[in-house]
Amino acid sequence: MGHHPKLAEEFGSLRQELDSPFAIPSEKSSDMSVKQHLEAQQSAIRRRKKVVKDLDDILLKIRQKPGFENFLRPASEAFFLSAAHEGPIVVLNVTELRSDAIIITRTEVKSIPLQNLSHDSLVKYCGTSTSDNKAMREVLEWLWKGAVQPVLLKLGFYPQEVNPLPRIWWIGVGLMVKAPIHAAAKFKKGRVHMTTHQYCVPSYTSTMRYVGRLAPYHHPMITTVPIPPSGSSL
Repeated sequence: MGHHPKLAEEFGSLRQELDSPFAIPSEKSSDMSVKQHLEAQQSAIRRRKKVVKDLDDILLKIRQKPGFENFLRPASEAFFLSAAHEGPIVVLNVTELRSDAIIITRTEVKSIPLQNLSHDSLVKYCGTSTSDNKAMREVLEWLWKGAVQPVLLKLGFYPQEVNPLPRIWWIGVGLMVKAPIHAAAKFKKGRVHMTTHQYCVPSYTSTMRYVGRLAPYHHPMITTVPIPPSGSSL
């Protein structure tokens, strides 16, 4: 908020105070009476409530400034859907409890369970050396079976190839950021039989907001001009 330094300073000060613990000495470690301790505690609570209210007021003022209308607000469903204008966005979330793919398209947000993508396997495969061809084939086939194939199937991009190839934005959560989704493949007799690139154009992003910022913009078209205006021949 460089254009609004006073609001930024006040907001930062209130956030810092709200994040700080109560500065009230305990009864055993101070010379305060029980009554004094209770009064100090009530005073601190009143101050904390005032800070919360002041912070809400500052947020309202900040959101009234051009360009800050959504400051600290969660993204809306409409934002997620518009972010998928370049192609579906897939968030791969693997935990010890369960694994899922959250799929965002232009029309809906949905999730599918990834039953073959376990957290234990993810931890195991993260340490695989890229120079170990046999081990890497195992990793890539695990990613194909556990993540890529079920997502492609849900999107309708598999088993029949789509022409032109659709773009898919992949977002890995936690250790999944290290997963080479673009290279996931199914092998047959030691050779690549199916691969991610065969069914989509894979792209990576770390956040939904980055893809969302691309929505209002159009990609430039580059073409050759043999004889440019007011110029010599190329």
